[in-house]
Amino acid sequence: MRIVYILNNGGLLGANRSLLGTMEYMLKQGNKCFALIPEKRGVEVKFEELGVEYAVIGYRPCVWYPGYIGLPFLVNIVRMPQILRTIKKWNVDLIHSNNSSHDIGMIAALLLRKKHVWHMKEIMELSYQTKNIFPHFYRWLRKKSDAVICVSNYVYRYQKDHYPNNHMFMVYNPYDVNYYDIKRTEFAPNKEITLLLAGGFSAYKRQMDSLKALVILRNRGIDNIKLILVGGGLPETVKEINDYIVMNQLENSVRVIDFQMDIQQLRKCADIALCCSENEALPRVVVEGMLGEMLIIGADSGGIAELLQYNEKGLLYQPRDCEDLADKIEYAINHKEECWKMIRRAKEYAIENFELDRSGERILSVYKEVLEKK
Repeated sequence: MRIVYILNNGGLLGANRSLLGTMEYMLKQGNKCFALIPEKRGVEVKFEELGVEYAVIGYRPCVWYPGYIGLPFLVNIVRMPQILRTIKKWNVDLIHSNNSSHDIGMIAALLLRKKHVWHMKEIMELSYQTKNIFPHFYRWLRKKSDAVICVSNYVYRYQKDHYPNNHMFMVYNPYDVNYYDIKRTEFAPNKEITLLLAGGFSAYKRQMDSLKALVILRNRGIDNIKLILVGGGLPETVKEINDYIVMNQLENSVRVIDFQMDIQQLRKCADIALCCSENEALPRVVVEGMLGEMLIIGADSGGIAELLQYNEKGLLYQPRDCEDLADKIEYAINHKEECWKMIRRAKEYAIENFELDRSGERILSVYKEVLEKK
């Protein structure tokens, strides 16, 4: 089987890292993988390591982002002949679009009469406040896709309600569970508790909530907590975070670290993984934290709530409620044995549901079903 993957960016954030796991499995099964990316921002290095042929073509999304100025659909019209020539040269059997924000894969599939799978790894309207440029056309394209894969039940329900398709599947993203495995013997054995919040610095990821919760805890007399923020972001966002740290005298309690491709060493030093954003489809940091035997404290929203299963496998707090977040952190400090049981349940669940071969096999079965359809 020859598959071309259409990426929405050239970086190495969550969606593309999950895709690399899928591609690794497909290659292991003897399939041939290709990729289109709009720019080089790191993922091309991984393609070269895997032996995946790729092309860089400056296509654009089919949605408006807040503050975006431009006519991306005109760019895509200009780029489409190059996209079609490249896909024809590779002689692929199937086109896989890795994100809901780009429709060029589906359009190319129609023009080339190729099978198409659309992978929904987010809910753009809720997470990023985007708007489709041509909503009726986009809805028609979504309906025409030969299959739609959703990364969580939360995403599946939303997509089925708003963009119905007769061939929809829920398949969790694949993970190398051995790589993310960290073996511990208890939760938070030291007096000092370390929190880790990983993700690009933005209002959506809500790093400020974690800082405000830290101030609340300090005002309660709980001062044995350290916070690591890792991810980097726009200069103005980084400045806002650093200014808040200085203004509230948190310099000795908070470390701010730029984007890191691999944060396993940071996880080994931390006890709790925070995920403060709303409407997450299936946050990688939660699954990776589960596999690393960290306690997860997350906003009671979207894919986070699905993974933590109403405090069965982690602690949920009301989104944007910094007092409640502080309450859950304090609860964890005072109920270590109970939290350790949550951690063990979470790890068992993550291994069972996100193992690379198991998830990869499910995606491959969707491909085979699509190609067998007339």
